[in-house]
Amino acid sequence: MRRLPAGRPALARALLAWAWAALAACTTMAVQACPITDWYAQGVADGRAGHASDRLGGHREACPDTTAVPDERAWLEGRREGLAEYCQPHRAVDAGLAGRGYAGVCRDPRYGRLYTAARRVHDTRSRVASIERDIAAKRRDIANGSTSEVRRGFLRRDVLTLESDRNRARSAQSDAEVALDKLRRELGV
Repeated sequence: MRRLPAGRPALARALLAWAWAALAACTTMAVQACPITDWYAQGVADGRAGHASDRLGGHREACPDTTAVPDERAWLEGRREGLAEYCQPHRAVDAGLAGRGYAGVCRDPRYGRLYTAARRVHDTRSRVASIERDIAAKRRDIANGSTSEVRRGFLRRDVLTLESDRNRARSAQSDAEVALDKLRRELGV
């Protein structure tokens, strides 16, 4: 085992804290919660969040103690109940527009279609917003008194290119929004 750098206890503590936080982020729950977990309720929560069935494997890894083994039957029953809430078609639109992921857990094919269409709207809106931020930053650089004329020329060309990109992105956004509205009408959502 490597020794921590001498004379740098604050840095060493920070590195250790970061390592523990990174390790904890890999688990689905705290080890201390394992023996007291209501596995049915955990399944409901995981289903409502749209987690795939492999989430139970993550819980098993988080609970290595054999006395705290997840109750698979209770978890699956709870997850089934949670998925019944999660897999409502209108929730697919909400999830897609919010940019959340989808693990393909819903049997109703409408969910996947609506999620994909709504996610496309989210992604195109994000693209437009990103381009607009880039344009604003370049315009600030152009207006900055310390920016050279040569640099301003490059920045102006960049702005023109970005404005063209933004127009295409806005068109894609409009197309995505129209497609989502059409799909919602078609599916009655």
